[in-house]
Amino acid sequence: MRCLMVMLALSLSLGASCAANAQQDADAGVRGESSDAGVNDDAAADGGVPHVDLSTPRSAVRSFVFSMQRAADDRPELIDEAVHCLDVDWLAAEEDFESRARQLAAELFDVLANLDIPIEDVPDSSKKDSLTLWESTSAGPAAERLSVVLRREKKQWKFSRETLEQLGAISTAIKGERVEEKDDDLRVHKDLKSPRATMKTFLEAMDADPPDVDRAADCLAPPEDPGPAWAVLRHDHAYRLYSVLLRVRAPVLSDIPEHPSGARYTWFVHKGGRVVLRRTEEDNPETGAWRGEWRFSRSTLASLPDLYEEHAYGPILPEVAELGYAEHLSLGLRIERAMPAALRADAFGLAIWQWLGVLCLTILGVVLFGLGAFGARLLYVPVARARKLEVDSESIERMSRALGWLLLLYALYRVVAANTLLLPAGLLTFLYPFSRAMVLVAVALVGLRVVQIAEKQTEDSNRHASRQVASLVLPLLESFFRLAIGAIFIAFVLRLLGFSQTAVLGGLGLLGAAVGLAAHSSIANVIAAISIVYDRPFRVGDWVNLDGVDATVERLGLVSVRLRTFYNSVVVVPNSHIVTQPVDNYGERRYRRLRCFLRLRYDTPAAKIEALCEGLRELVRLHQYTRKDYYHIYLNELTPSSADVMIYIFFDVPDWATELRERHRFLIDAIALVEDLGIQLAYPTQRLLVERVGDTDVAEGDAIALRGPPDREGIGRAKRLFMGTYGDPPKARGPVVIEQSPLTAGFENDSEDEG
Repeated sequence: MRCLMVMLALSLSLGASCAANAQQDADAGVRGESSDAGVNDDAAADGGVPHVDLSTPRSAVRSFVFSMQRAADDRPELIDEAVHCLDVDWLAAEEDFESRARQLAAELFDVLANLDIPIEDVPDSSKKDSLTLWESTSAGPAAERLSVVLRREKKQWKFSRETLEQLGAISTAIKGERVEEKDDDLRVHKDLKSPRATMKTFLEAMDADPPDVDRAADCLAPPEDPGPAWAVLRHDHAYRLYSVLLRVRAPVLSDIPEHPSGARYTWFVHKGGRVVLRRTEEDNPETGAWRGEWRFSRSTLASLPDLYEEHAYGPILPEVAELGYAEHLSLGLRIERAMPAALRADAFGLAIWQWLGVLCLTILGVVLFGLGAFGARLLYVPVARARKLEVDSESIERMSRALGWLLLLYALYRVVAANTLLLPAGLLTFLYPFSRAMVLVAVALVGLRVVQIAEKQTEDSNRHASRQVASLVLPLLESFFRLAIGAIFIAFVLRLLGFSQTAVLGGLGLLGAAVGLAAHSSIANVIAAISIVYDRPFRVGDWVNLDGVDATVERLGLVSVRLRTFYNSVVVVPNSHIVTQPVDNYGERRYRRLRCFLRLRYDTPAAKIEALCEGLRELVRLHQYTRKDYYHIYLNELTPSSADVMIYIFFDVPDWATELRERHRFLIDAIALVEDLGIQLAYPTQRLLVERVGDTDVAEGDAIALRGPPDREGIGRAKRLFMGTYGDPPKARGPVVIEQSPLTAGFENDSEDEG
């Protein structure tokens, strides 16, 4: 709006100085901008409004548009100035002449806004007395054709009566002509649908606080092959372009067409380059540019360094400041502006201040590496001691290095991503994907180190029978991090070789599909590993029976499970086989059963059998690891060679070693009780006894007589036997801990002693 006033004064100034500056016609755009600034300063100083100038078609259009824009903003009285640009003498007889004239001015202003006729395209002179600015392209008789016409009467150019009478029909015709354009605009965002919309979007995004640089960068035309560096350079281009726009010409949106006739619109021309908006001609899903969008052209971005270098260090135009625009710069551009001219000189491909920045970044990287390593030690050691974990110096060192590298590489990535040093495109093409890939690798490496430390601690806890689900998950995580590091390196190398991001992702997808088809069994094993972790049929350290093999689970991998048999051999079973076969997990037992028989001779008296059974029950009640709420000990069967007493009891023990020890203790006590009661066990044989009439021999079983009731006698003898063996009260014993043999104790220090 204010710029229209400037442009009006500019036209007057150019008319007076045209002869003196005829030799500079090739640089008319630059001459116009310099004159524009000077006229605007004068107008601003007066605080007044330029008079309506109807001497030429261009000045008449400019006067009308300027007056209407100011009237809509803060000077409503200026609509009367706009009315002076219309031929409304034919309305003088009407009672509401002034109201009707103002209404026509408003309607004409809307029509001109929809027609998008740049003021610069209106001729500044004409030999004829009429000038057609627009004419309908629809078919029909010449008398019915619609047009916007300027007519000269008494040396004044005004919008003609015919134009004013046809305003309603003209608006309808304009809408009808644009119905055909809807198909082209289906995928075009409203922010980029026209040169005016693109300029408005760019200015609003960059003028925000803070600037929406991503949105502004979407207004720039990406190169045909963007490459990795475009993600960084597009932000730099946005800052530089915004800085140039504020210094070369006031961005008045009304001067920019909404629907230009061609595929490009030149906003500014300079000997060092042009600012051009161009219509995108084809879709490019990789860059997000769609056909029909208006963006700042590639030629503009190519000439942007020269334009920025020439204009960036000058002041912002006063009329631009009046429009409320404020400059925003990136950190790198602010640093460059603050540098003296001597440090901005080139040296070996970079400016001197950029080399100094590289040196500072190197020193900062060393400091950050040290801080990361120190932070790892500072956090890990107290946590390990608080949880009573083993503090492994090697693990701490590896973790500290990983965190140090992560902090260093992340700092490098942030500097490169923000392009704080304003590095050239060639260097960014390598550094940006490299720094991003290295950050991902560092994150995966830290995760790998954490998993390795946790896995080591889990292995130590397994040694003490504290088995956790983590023992299954951690090996899978370790394999995942290793694969992730390899995939990141492959993707980085492909991007460095020039493959686009879409091609890299598509190639990795096809490679994964091919590998999956070629190694479907391996994929099935990986999926089975996830199922094992989720269902938890066993844990590391459990005793399992798998397909007839008794073994202990040693390790779960992505493809297979390692089992350690009781012969100390290793059995590797595919994960897919485990999920399809029954797994008998002895390690999940809370109680471990003992079912056996004491086979007694038939000559054992019933009273002694009853005493034996009650004594065995007492042993169950006295032993530390036996289940007290469920056990059965009875004379169960009479076989051809023996009377069988069934022992059916359970041990509540944490592991197999403790179970073996307690079974041993109980069976030894049972045999001792049998001996104490004078009972003989039967052999699996048959005896033929011939009894003579009158034979009164006493059986061997009656050699030891009972002194009381059988149950009391059995309990008493069992109690005396148990207390005599284990003490009164009996001493409790803990789970089995496999200790070092005394015969080999101290051998691990032989090497130190010899040294």
